[in-house]
Amino acid sequence: MIIGATKDPASPFAGVQATAEASGNTRLITVEGNRHTSYFGVDCVTELVDSYLIDLTDPGDTTCPPGANLSE
Repeated sequence: MIIGATKDPASPFAGVQATAEASGNTRLITVEGNRHTSYFGVDCVTELVDSYLIDLTDPGDTTCPPGANLSE
């Protein structure tokens, strides 16, 4: 599972996408916005990651929309 934000100033999204593609069988969670960290900061991401780690629920390739943040 790879998590990346579309406008992350520290990790360009093109690199995140390339890493996900090169990794093969992985899932990409895309966060729309300029965050660098998303777990515990974006409800959508936290729920997807927790569901995967606790229940082994596959999130698929998912996009978390703007406004899904606990804080920005």
